Formats: sequence, structure tokens, C-alpha cells
Amino acid sequence: MAPKKSTIVLNVEQFIHDIEERPAIWNRNFHCNKAFLEQMWDELSGAHKLPKIVLKAKWKGLRDNFRVEYKRIPRADNGDFLLDPATFESKWLHYYALLFLTDHMRHRLPKNEQDQSFYFNQQSEDCEKTVVEPDLTNGLIRRLQDSDEDYDEDEMDGEADGDDSEGTLEDAMPTPPAAHQTNQVSTTPLATGVLRAQEEAHQQALLKAGLLRAQLMELEKEAQDLSKKPHPAPSQATLVQTLLDPPAAHCSPPPMVTTTSAQVAQCGSAAVLAPATTTSTSASSVSSNMGPLGAKRSVSPPPLYNKAHHPLATLAAGHHTAKERSDDFATATASGGGGGEVYVLDDGAEVDLDLGNYERFLDITLHRDNNITTGKIYKLVIEKERTGEYLGKTVQVVPHITDAIQEWVERVAQTPVQGSSKPQVCIIELGGTIGDIEGMPFVEAFRQFQFRVKRENFCVAHVSLVPLPKATGEPKTKPTQSSVRELRGCGLSPDLIVCRSEKPIGLEVKEKISNFCHVGPDQVICIHDLNSIYHVPLLMEQNGVIEYLNERLQLNIDMSKRTKCLQHWRDLARRTETVRREVSIAIVGKYTKFADSYASVVKALQHAALAANRKLVLVFIESCQLEQETLVSEPSKYHKEWQRLCDSDGILVPGGFGSRGMEGKIRACRWARENQKPMLGICLGLQAAVIEFARNKLGLKDANTTEIDPQTGNALVIDMPEHHTGQLGGTMRLGKRTTVFSEGCTSIIRQLYGNPKSIEERHRHRYEVNPKYVPQLEEHGMRFVATDVDKTRMEIIELRDHPYFVATQYHPEYLSRPLKPSPPFLGLILASVDRLQQYIQRGCRLSPRQLSDASSDEEETYVGATKLMKSLQLTGTTTPTNGISRNACRSSNSSTISTMSSDIEGACGGVGVGPTTTNGHGEDIGEE
Repeated sequence: MAPKKSTIVLNVEQFIHDIEERPAIWNRNFHCNKAFLEQMWDELSGAHKLPKIVLKAKWKGLRDNFRVEYKRIPRADNGDFLLDPATFESKWLHYYALLFLTDHMRHRLPKNEQDQSFYFNQQSEDCEKTVVEPDLTNGLIRRLQDSDEDYDEDEMDGEADGDDSEGTLEDAMPTPPAAHQTNQVSTTPLATGVLRAQEEAHQQALLKAGLLRAQLMELEKEAQDLSKKPHPAPSQATLVQTLLDPPAAHCSPPPMVTTTSAQVAQCGSAAVLAPATTTSTSASSVSSNMGPLGAKRSVSPPPLYNKAHHPLATLAAGHHTAKERSDDFATATASGGGGGEVYVLDDGAEVDLDLGNYERFLDITLHRDNNITTGKIYKLVIEKERTGEYLGKTVQVVPHITDAIQEWVERVAQTPVQGSSKPQVCIIELGGTIGDIEGMPFVEAFRQFQFRVKRENFCVAHVSLVPLPKATGEPKTKPTQSSVRELRGCGLSPDLIVCRSEKPIGLEVKEKISNFCHVGPDQVICIHDLNSIYHVPLLMEQNGVIEYLNERLQLNIDMSKRTKCLQHWRDLARRTETVRREVSIAIVGKYTKFADSYASVVKALQHAALAANRKLVLVFIESCQLEQETLVSEPSKYHKEWQRLCDSDGILVPGGFGSRGMEGKIRACRWARENQKPMLGICLGLQAAVIEFARNKLGLKDANTTEIDPQTGNALVIDMPEHHTGQLGGTMRLGKRTTVFSEGCTSIIRQLYGNPKSIEERHRHRYEVNPKYVPQLEEHGMRFVATDVDKTRMEIIELRDHPYFVATQYHPEYLSRPLKPSPPFLGLILASVDRLQQYIQRGCRLSPRQLSDASSDEEETYVGATKLMKSLQLTGTTTPTNGISRNACRSSNSSTISTMSSDIEGACGGVGVGPTTTNGHGEDIGEE
């Protein structure tokens, strides 16, 4: 009779018991799927017969994959992991068990079939397995915590195998169960007699610690010997793939749970990248994840990451896109003095104005963590060190700072930016210039990140300036070659090279860059100066950027849907070129010397002007030039600025801080109020309007704000209770807040919003209107049409008997979009061209004639002829009784009529410019 063949069988009960009794592991009671563990063991039952080097390769691959997934689990403020029960039981417990099981196969397999291992019992083929269900519901299970303890056995194994690479398991998983550490004895009682017997056998096995350690050293020595022998590469690759691709039913990507939004599953996501600036070179990166964890490409972590600038916004057509920006600034918030305006997000974060461009172009909502700065990263690492998360280790730039950057990117990339929709693309802009010493930690972090997620999930776009000297007129590619060489020296090779130039570059220049920078000619993209920034996404689409990224990252974009989504954008870009009728808006501010100080205000005006079919003409006026001191010191400049203000169609007084130029803003508000000029005040503009009204209508000549005069007798504007004198940082009212309209109020601004009960807009202010003076102001004609939810802070004011005198305490410009202009700005533009009342009467919809560009010349011709007839009637000239027909006007010489109407208009001394007749543009309101 042939001897029975002995096999190694998994002691499932003991394995489950030790996992669940292990302290500081799980945060809830979960039943480990015993059938799953046995299935895993069946698949790996022959692994002990494999060469040690192959088994080690299997284990390392599984360990690294687990480490990536493990660090992606979101955490609460107290450090607890946030995992829903279904996700935990379906994947994470099994994933960890499989990793733990494989680890024991790697270290503790018996040298021969007579030796016993902790979790492996000998059993003959015809022997029935003993199945005992332990009491799993009463096990001591703690929250899963990220332990940084050294995994001594892994380090020993690395040393024995001559592996000098950094250990990757330290931060990936907690230390092994106490019952399996040498010189420790488990005393936990088991529920049944069978389990108690197994526990006794377990105790005896622990007494063999010295013998087991010796066996382990022998196995390590064997591994060294085997590692020196050649092994067929194809066979090894196949074995590694077998272990790294577990059954999809048990290893589907877990839905991530965040503290601010809904769950976000990462399968099928992607990320794209773009440039940072147009004047300096920068690197960008894109990553994607295609398919579930068990699929062919499951080894790489889910979608997430990269670097890109808004010209690649065309990728957002049909894909939900997240956006992140990395800055090497050491500050916690943004400053408007150097890089332009301070942009405010929904959650109150003060960030760089570039994030405003991303929100406007992609129509998404970003959060404070989407803006990564050096200061934030260092603060995070220092806080971790202070709380002992590094267990006393020496904190260094590599790996602690670089790891923190990667973890930040992965965490934020999973946050929804369009409602609760799952992000499919993440764009990360790496600001600055390649070679800047302060930006090197970010470059190194993305180099490591690229290696982790593999090339198919990561794309780098490098933006470089191609200068065009006027003396030669020949594009110079040397700066691009040098920057790419330095970028490659940092470990990142660009997949796309975006060349910024004054004029289009030829094919010869592209081929030269392609040859010296090791990219294909189709991967060299030229972005030259255009008449409008709205043409940039369309230009990138024409250059094949979307097709390249679609193929490079396997995004599977439906090109037909993308074309349809971009049609509205094409119409918008075309309108910027074809619109001819102008509207001039004077911006009375104190930061007009800096081009980007009012970037969001300018963009919001452009959006509104395009919606009203007008070409925007901006008139920047330094508010201090309107003050009495300028009249004394520089009278010519004083009169010039006042003339420019009077010639404008509308006035906008934006926000600001400090006393400089405040009196000029107050004087501009008075002129707009007394001369029926449309005006929009924002933040400080509202406060200036209130102070002016109190001085000249209420007779409070000393009315002022406590920001300028803390001792004023009539403080119309006071600091909020949240503000603590002496500390300016962190004392403002920031972010999206609810504004409630007064009951029964029929205001212009409410109608522009669509008559809602409340709205939500972003705020950034430290002072508010003094509620004590509100009744007096309303008695004299100033209406406070909206307040905050507590009805204590004034949010919106309007004037009675004025075409459009509106001021808001919030900043409506932050939520304006190219295809969805902000209502206050749209109201200002329409009032400036005397179309506001018609717009409101039509239910806040523009008429087809107002939206049509084709009728612009005909409209001007007809209006000019109508004005001509009215002027002739005023001067007593005989005219036909039936006037002049529209068709006749359209066939007339428009230039001649325009000249005649201009002369007559000047001779009439302003006849017919009232709000009920014409709007100063020669357009007859009665005709509409």
C-alpha cells in the first residue's frame, strides 16, 4: 500500500483568532471569511516547493501593492480610519490576511514535512478537516492605525538577500501579532476544547523559538544561494503576475470615504497634467488608473495625479476633472501684493489667482487642500513629528517631506470637485522653474510618484518659453533644450513639451526640439499669443493634445461627446472676435498698477459683457487721483481721471483694505448716485457707498469706518465681533455664506438672481455695516435688501429711484463663469447699455436681437437714422409723416448716417440721453 501523501493545511481558526485578538488592528468586529482564506491557501499550496527567490518576489509585490492601498484609506480628525463595513469585510480584511499569510509562507515554512509551523498542520489527503467556528464577535478589535514600527524580520531578510533598497513595509502595516513574535507566549483562552488543545500545541511551538530562528537563518542562506543562480525570466514574471492579480471578486477597489463629501471610487479614473506658467519652464504630470484591482493593470494605484495647467482644460469635456496646484511658497495663505489678487474658495481658503482660472475654465469647485504649498507640507510633517508618529526618527526631506507630498496628492485627488461626481482626471500644476532649490522636494516627490504608479498612469507636460528675438526673427530652442535636460536630470522625462511663443513656430523648429529632447514631433505643442485666452483650449485640441492623452493614458474619451461639449466654448470664443458694440466700465480701485490685482473682477466683467453681446472696454482709475489732495498737487491728473470717470458707461468700486484711496472711492460713489450712473460696489465698495450716503443724505459729516478712524463719532462701518484688534491674521469672514433676501422684497438684484429666497456667495471681509444706522439709512432711500441668516449683517444695498446702484458685501466675482456670468455684473453691464429693464421684463432673458452678432451693423444703422429723424424734427426740418422704415435704413450708407447722427447729437447738447429715451449709444429703447 502506497504511503499517504502528506500536505500542508491552513489552520484557519488559529489564524483568524490571532488576527482578531491582535491589539491595535481593526476598528470594528468583522468576521474573516474563512472560505476565502482556504481558497487563497489552495492557490498558494504549492508555493513552498518554489525557489525562495521566487517566493520572495511574490511577497514583495503583494506587500508593495498593499502599502499603496493602505495609505489611501481616509482618516478622521482623530486619526481613525474611515471605512464602511462592506468595503472593510469585502476587501481589506481579506487583503491583509492574504498578505499576512504570504508573509508566514515566506519566513516560517517548514524545512521538511516533519516540522510544524504556527499556522500549518500536517494532514493526510483522506483525513477530514476539523472545522471549528470560534467566537469572532467578542474579539478585542481596535482601530487600524498606521504603525511606523520596524519590521525586524523584513529588514533581516533584506540584509540577508543583499537588498540595499529602502524598506517599504515600515509605514505600510503594523507589527506582526504578538503571538508570533519570538520570546512571547500567547495566554488568550480559546472558546472550545478543540481550540484549547490547539492553543496548547501553539504554546509548545512557541518554545521552539530558538529552533525556528535557526531555521529562518537557514532559509535566508538558501535564498542567497538561489539568488546567485540564473532563473528563467518569463517563468518568474508569470509567477509574480499570478500573485499580484488576486480574484477580482475579493479585490475590487474600495470606495473611499471622506469627511467632507460622498464616497469616491477610484476605478476608471485618470489624471492629466499641464503647464504652470507661460514665462518659465515647469513640469507637469498626469496619471490614470484603468480597471479594477484584479485587472491586468491593477498593480498601479487608482487614478489620481498630476500636473497640468488650464490650457489642457479641453480634457474636461466629458470627464470630471480635479485640480491641484503645488507652490514652493512658505506662507500659509496667499498675498495679493506679489502674485496678483487673493482668490477665495468655498471653504474660505485664500489661494493664488491661478486656482480661480482653474475653477472658471473647468467649472469646478476647489478646496483649500487643492493648493499645496511648502509651508503646508512642512507644517504637516512637523506636527506629525511632535505627536510621535515618526517614533523619534530623524525627520528628513527624503523620505518624510516627499512622502507627505505624495500622500497629500493622493488624498486630495479623490475629493469631488463637481457635486458628488467621481473625479476622473486630476491635473497637478508644479509651479516655479525647474532648478529652483525651493521646488526640488516637489520634483523629487513626483519622480518617486511616477515610479510607483508606473508610466501608463503618469504623464509629464513641460512648458517652456521659446523666445523670438526681434533682431533675428528666428525662434530660439536652446532654453527649451536646457530646461528639458535639467528636468531629465531630476528623473522626470517630459511626454509633452508645450512651447510658449509670441508667434507660431514652424515644423522645422518642432523637429529640432523633438530631436534634442527625445520626444516625437507630434508631442511638441506650440501655444502662441492669441487674441483671446478662450481660444487656447481650442488651439490645444487642434494640435492633437486630447488625442495624445486619450491614447497615452487609455482614457477612452468619446470624441463625439467631446465635440458637442466644446461647441458652446467655440461659440464663446468666436463671440469675442465678432462683437463690435462697446461698453466702458471704470474700475475705481487702489491697486490698479498691478495687472492681476483685480483678475476675478475683470473676468466677471468680461463674462457679463459677452453675455450681453458687448465688447468690454476697461478704464482703470486710481482712486487716490480723485481726491482733493491730488487737485492741489497734480491738478491735470485730477481732472484727467475725473474726465475718464465721467465718460464711462458704468462704475465698479471693488474691495480693498486700508485708508489710501478711500476718499476717492467715496467721491466716485457720490458722483454715481447724483448723476444716475450705474454702479456696482463690492465689499469695501459697499462700505464706501454707505459712508457717502450717511455724509451727504443723513448729514453725518464725520461718518467713517473704524478701519480708518477708530475714534470717529459716527462709525457707519465697524469691525465684526470675530475680529481681535492687534492680530490681523485669521480674523476675516471667509468662504461661502448664505445671504437671505428680505421678505416681500422686489429688488433688482433679487430678480437678476431669479427671485430666490436665499443665495450663496463667497465672502472676504473684516468689517460690516453698523446695524444701529440701518433704520436711518432706509428712511432716506437706501434699501438693505438682503442680510445674513441671523439678519444682523447687511449683505446687499440698493438705492430707490436709481437705474442701478447696487453694492454687495460678498464678492460675486468668485463664482462667475464664462458661460454663467455673475448676476450683479450682468446687471451692471445691462444697466450701462440701458437694457436692464428689458432684460427683467423678459424674465431675465436676453432677446434674440441682443444675442445676435450679425445684426450689429444693421442695428447701428437703424438707430442712427432714427436719431437723425428725431433731430431734424427738433430743428423744425420737414420730414415724411411716416418717418423712415427699418429696411430703408438698412440699405443706406451706414458710415454716412453714423457721421451725421454724431454731429447732430453734439449740436443737440445731449438731447435724448435720458433713461426713457436712449442710452447714450444711440439705441432707441422704445423700439424694443
